[in-house]
Amino acid sequence: MNLRPRAWSGRGSADSESHAGKAQIIIAMTSQCPFCIHSLPLYQEISSSIASTGGTSDLVVASLTPDIDGVKSLLDSHGIKAAKIVQAKAADLEVTGTPTVYLLDRSGIVRWAYLGEMTRTKEKELLAALAKLNL
Repeated sequence: MNLRPRAWSGRGSADSESHAGKAQIIIAMTSQCPFCIHSLPLYQEISSSIASTGGTSDLVVASLTPDIDGVKSLLDSHGIKAAKIVQAKAADLEVTGTPTVYLLDRSGIVRWAYLGEMTRTKEKELLAALAKLNL
């Protein structure tokens, strides 16, 4: 997966060769981040929603530390199915903290982004944005 900063900044469209016209929910996280761990039930809800769409969207998780196995283990322990789990550098993704969640539409444009602890209000906002894109 080709992760380039402009794909995350909202200034242009994603240029990932794997995008293929799918909406994407991208989560940048680490296995030790308490806010990431707290948000796992939300990520599971998103994963289940994506599974019901029949392949019209993807969940991509970017581990911001070399501990990609720890991230995979966390996702597995909560039944979260990601289309891709990649190791990435925060600076390369223009990420300043974890978790960072991006929602890209089918054209690859960032339509929603959030950094930090996901409050219930922000969870509802994200789920509404997903519904608006028919995910």
